[in-house]
Amino acid sequence: RMTDAGLVLLTFRGEPNQVTLERLSLEDGTNLGSQTLDLPRVVGDFYSIPTVFAWQGSLAYLNIDSHLYTLDVLSGELKVVY
Repeated sequence: RMTDAGLVLLTFRGEPNQVTLERLSLEDGTNLGSQTLDLPRVVGDFYSIPTVFAWQGSLAYLNIDSHLYTLDVLSGELKVVY
């Protein structure tokens, strides 16, 4: 997703269940920073395909393994909603 802070890439991984948030410069493609976040409430070595179902400003709304999350792509804060 393109943001004012650059291009944001989300990479979901199983084993361990994590999401990596990367920010890339729109000018030259350099990495502006990355964070790896554990996915709470996701257990086991397999989960359903993650879905980004909405964006509101810097918040991404995610459906991961039948749980709803918000991810602030600027601060890297991941919250379980339901």
